[in-house]
Amino acid sequence: MTPSIVWTQTSVQLPDAEEAKAQQNILFLAIDDFTRPYMRLMFESFADMVVKAPNPPAIYFESLDAPRFESPHYLENLRDWLSGKYRERRIDLVITIAEEPLRFVAAAHGQPWPAAQVLYFESGSIRVDISTLPRVGGILLEDHFAAAMDVLKTFSPETRRVAILYGGSASEGTRFDTFADKVKAAGLEPIELVGLTTEQVPAAISSLPPQTVILPLGPFVDASGNVQSPTHVCELIAAVGRVPMITLETHHLGCGGIGGLMRDWSIIGRRLGEEALARLERPSNDVVKIPTAEFTTLAFDDRQLQ
Repeated sequence: MTPSIVWTQTSVQLPDAEEAKAQQNILFLAIDDFTRPYMRLMFESFADMVVKAPNPPAIYFESLDAPRFESPHYLENLRDWLSGKYRERRIDLVITIAEEPLRFVAAAHGQPWPAAQVLYFESGSIRVDISTLPRVGGILLEDHFAAAMDVLKTFSPETRRVAILYGGSASEGTRFDTFADKVKAAGLEPIELVGLTTEQVPAAISSLPPQTVILPLGPFVDASGNVQSPTHVCELIAAVGRVPMITLETHHLGCGGIGGLMRDWSIIGRRLGEEALARLERPSNDVVKIPTAEFTTLAFDDRQLQ
């Protein structure tokens, strides 16, 4: 007897659209690209934190790359391009790194992501009108510059001057225009080495007076329009060998700098990731302030001290 086969249909109950939770999306909008070591360290640490979350959001990275692109209408053209790229992609949270990306978003009422929360990141305070952004909060690192200068004066009490080195781009001018006043507030004399060509840097360093240390903040772009790598600038200063070099960043230790109280961008990236996940879970306009002790490391290069 041939067995009979009975086919049955099983009904599968699918969740309706409201019950199905769509993946959330984070856009990381930076001032610099991955050619800057601090940006790589921060983003890698941020991404590592975020992807380990339950139901992790997707992460997108964009950079204004502001120091290297300053032609007229560049930002407007970039906004149009980003609008096209993300036309079919909902962004839930935009994280702006430094003032320029925040200004870029605020200037157009959040466009090209007007429905997204904005979480800004900066050191000290912001100088941007954010009243155009209804859903905006922030993370502010405590400005550790004064503490770093106290450390400098402790291990090098003979220091009287700090030479600040950065490039000639408008972006650098805006970013670093407060540092001379910070040096004065620390009881030291600022010397600004600004807008030099790469070829002029060694002579400028060699002519610095005694009891001076040099603090490279750049240059990103020199006076000739040449893009500089942080390692090249560090090595260029170290090769002169006449003036001690200090740094505010851990990743520059070992490149000829003495060291001191330095920001650790991997720690900062993890903290940013934690806050991003919290804002996706519970939107907030709060501003979180992170004290110096939570993101800095005190370290020195003994070879340079000798």
